[in-house]
Amino acid sequence: MLNKRQERFAEEFVKTGNEVQSALNAGYAETTANKMARRLLDNVGVREYIAELNDKIVDESILTAKQAMRRLSDIASGNLKEDVVAFDPESGVFKHTEKSTDHSTQVRALSEIMKRYPLPIDINLNTPTEIKLVANFGTGDAEEPDDE
Repeated sequence: MLNKRQERFAEEFVKTGNEVQSALNAGYAETTANKMARRLLDNVGVREYIAELNDKIVDESILTAKQAMRRLSDIASGNLKEDVVAFDPESGVFKHTEKSTDHSTQVRALSEIMKRYPLPIDINLNTPTEIKLVANFGTGDAEEPDDE
């Protein structure tokens, strides 16, 4: 179990990455901060707490699959705006403008979405393809028709 200063050191170290500054911020004396920082980083409990804090940061910053799909959907539909900075030679200043995603980016987003929802048959988009499905409304199932 860690004491309050050890916990504070670990928390500061995760924020700053600077061992001596973390020791000072945790309340260790300036004359012993360097030595204490080394000792603290050698302490198994402190290292485990630092790893735990880092894991928590990573877990909180990673998108869930649902968030990623929402972002791809926003890109594909053109709802996501991006900030574009351009130099205006007439006024001599940089101007910020918002623009929708371009078509090629929207198509790539749609492609990424469709990878997650594959069609039941292979379709070559470069050649005309005829797809025939017969819906059976009694069960809600769809079947391929018999060849005629």
